Amino acid sequence: MTSPTSGFRRSAFAVTAAAAALALSACGAGQHSQTAEKAAAVDGGSGTSQNVVVNDFRVVVPEIGEESNGPAQVAFAASFSGPGIGNPEGAALESVTIDGTEATIEPDARIPRDCTLVAVTDEASNTERHYEDMGPDVAGGNNPCVVYTKVSLPGADNLQIGNSVTGSIQFSGEEPIDTHVAVGSSREAAGEYSRPVETVEGSAH
Repeated sequence: MTSPTSGFRRSAFAVTAAAAALALSACGAGQHSQTAEKAAAVDGGSGTSQNVVVNDFRVVVPEIGEESNGPAQVAFAASFSGPGIGNPEGAALESVTIDGTEATIEPDARIPRDCTLVAVTDEASNTERHYEDMGPDVAGGNNPCVVYTKVSLPGADNLQIGNSVTGSIQFSGEEPIDTHVAVGSSREAAGEYSRPVETVEGSAH
């Protein structure tokens, strides 16, 4: 049986590893943060449910400029960081909503116990790498458990790059996680990514 302390430690390690996959999309939103009125969109949204912690919740639109055009991609890192009470086998990603519009989720998107589910954009994905579930017990416990998925937003015409909008993520057996979502561009120059990882202990109710 996995102890809560072990679960938190593994989840924190997994989120740290997953942060690199979100770096490019994070930089897109951050480039617009030079003015004070857009500071709210620098950081992606975060929130918790009973067992899940979400970090860097953002939407990446395909055009440079103040107005977006066409479908967008959603990025976030979600860790099963709680003790698993009421949801011992992990949780399926049931829905993602951005500014009132429901996103399209890849089939079978799921966050296993003591793992991190990362929704990546095309820019953050390495097409030459085969993403796979790396269990925490592989290689003496040095490899984090990280699984990947794609989430897209069919319409983003009303989203303004550099602002933030409301968003919600729903996992099976969990309360919805409602927070803000940073809006960024997918075609801006990438910079450095140094966002700290947040985890919440004792989030189970």
